[in-house]
Amino acid sequence: MPPAFVDTVVRWETPVTGDGVDDYGVKRWSCVSHRVSATPATLKNGDTALIATVDMTAWYYWGFAWYRDTGTRFSKVRMSGSTLWVRKPGDRTFSRYADFSGGQFDSSGNFHTDVLITGLEPGTYKIGLSSSRSIKTGGYWWDEHLFNGRTDREYWTQIELTKSAVTITI
Repeated sequence: MPPAFVDTVVRWETPVTGDGVDDYGVKRWSCVSHRVSATPATLKNGDTALIATVDMTAWYYWGFAWYRDTGTRFSKVRMSGSTLWVRKPGDRTFSRYADFSGGQFDSSGNFHTDVLITGLEPGTYKIGLSSSRSIKTGGYWWDEHLFNGRTDREYWTQIELTKSAVTITI
């Protein structure tokens, strides 16, 4: 489903994609691969904007292979917290940000969100995930704790994501 703001965009330019990052949970039983990209855009009113895109894929390890983590009937894979920040390199304060905590991964183990960022002056910006608030919870290994009486059911599934970012000039 396209984002709600798509009707306000008249021109999408070439996206710039940051490096992919893999973050692992306890003993590497769970993983989230993620990256951030940014696309310069022109709005109907002539303003310049950026479309920031966050893509993630959840994985779990079993046997000798990695499988897409689509969750279980007891525990869906979700972001319990995540903030997208925007700032000029070298600045200590964030220019704009979006919070997408509570978002769920789809039936293929993917999470995708687009955020329209407006009101930016021409210049170079760094856009990325906040490493202090981006946490994946739930998923395949949650059931292991459910059925073995463990109190910390997120032990194998919780992953604190490190920063993934992209730098772009508009």
